[in-house]
Order: sequence, then C-alpha cells, then structure tokens
Amino acid sequence: ITSATTGIGPHKPDGADNGTGVPDRNYWTLLAWQNGNDNITACREFYVTCNAPAPPTLTINAPDQNTVCSGSSVGLTISGCNNGTPKWSAGAETHTGDVISLTGLQANIVIDAWCQSEFNVSSTHVTTTIYVTPKPAVPTLVNPNPKICIGQSATLLVAENSCVGGRMIWSTTESGRSITATPQAPGTYQYTVSCQDNQGCMSDNAVVTLTVYPIPQAPTINTNLGVRTAYCAGEAFALNVPDDGDLVWDNPLYREPIRIL
Repeated sequence: ITSATTGIGPHKPDGADNGTGVPDRNYWTLLAWQNGNDNITACREFYVTCNAPAPPTLTINAPDQNTVCSGSSVGLTISGCNNGTPKWSAGAETHTGDVISLTGLQANIVIDAWCQSEFNVSSTHVTTTIYVTPKPAVPTLVNPNPKICIGQSATLLVAENSCVGGRMIWSTTESGRSITATPQAPGTYQYTVSCQDNQGCMSDNAVVTLTVYPIPQAPTINTNLGVRTAYCAGEAFALNVPDDGDLVWDNPLYREPIRIL
C-alpha cells in the first residue's frame, strides 16, 4: 500500500454505490497500490454507511418547566445520546456536554440540542424555549423616611396604586400593604418590602429608613427676676430657657413676658 485517502461525504468512485438518499453521511477510505515503476496496480475503496444517532431527550430542571422569573437560573439535562456526543446551543456558540446551565436570564431563550456521532453525523435537533417573566415593579412607599421618638410607633405603608393584584412581603416576614414598627432603642432602622406577582416572581426591594430619636431632657426655666418662688399679682416677668433645641410651650405667648394677675 503506497497511499491512503480518507474523507466524509457522498464520495462516489467508479462502480461504487454511495447509497444516495439512504444514509445521512458516508465515510470512505481509498487505498492505492503501486509497483516499482510508480504505476498504480490496484485501487480499492472501502465504503461505510453512517446512520444518524437517535435524537436526545431534553429535560428542564425548573419548578415551572419552561417559565421562569427574570434573573433566574435554569438547568437542563441532555439524555439519550448513547451512540454519540451531546451538543447544544443557546445562540451562536455550540457547546458539548449533557448538562446545560443558564444563569441570570433576562429574556426568552431557545435551546437547541442534538447528538453527534464520531463520523460527525448529527441527529434530529430537539429545541425548547425558556420563557422569562419580567419582575414586578418596585413598590412605591408613602413615606420612605419616617421619623419618630422612642416609645412611639411608625406605620410603614405602600401606596394604593402599587403592587396591584400582587402580594407585598416585608423583611419582618409580615405581608400586607402596611406594617407597624416600634423600635425599642434610638437609632436608624431599615425595612424592605417587595411585590410578589401571581406567578411567584419577586420585585426588587423598596427600602424604608426609620429614624428613632431619644426623648430630650426637660428644659430648665428661669425668670428675669432671679430665683423666686412667689410673685405679686399683676407683676410681669419673662421665662427664659437655654436655646438648645426647638421648644414647645403650652402657653401661646412664646418667650414673651407673662403677666401674673
């Protein structure tokens, strides 16, 4: 044997039957013998018909099968490629392997899977579409930055026109349009609420920042007449308080002289 040529495709030498219309592909090898004068004394082609492997089974490992929420991850499994290599694509690139992992899905995507034999013969392709449901809108808060004093309560409320038909879930595990927050110490507290639609998809969180102030110390009241505990009827005097904050008087005459009658 002085030379050998191998190829894939409908090669048809003289007198050979290439099985036109029967196999998907044909694998052939052409062998040649030569004598001492470089003349070919014999030529024979070995012809093998290569049938396509059976198509695979494509299984989606998702709770709702073909429908998922935006941002979700989905796994798929290719099975049934007993006489070939599993191949798949989810766009322009082709991948090899029986496990498909898709993460952070934002739009519908078509999965194409097939089995490929050692002679590069492909089975019938199996396709499936993963449908991606958009997230619900972030809930709108009536007051995202409430402020209270220690010992008071704050009602955290979602607007009436927000999350219509959905379920509002708070970071406290409570659900509903409103919850009541009563922190037991001064500080800043954050609460979140999200909207869950009827397909179970969750929105991004809306954040409430609640500020709780301590009770201020009672002010010291002095008069312009010095330290006295008794005053004469009709005598006028002024009440003075150090200016260390916003003051609220129970008398409408704010910082004005008060006349004792």
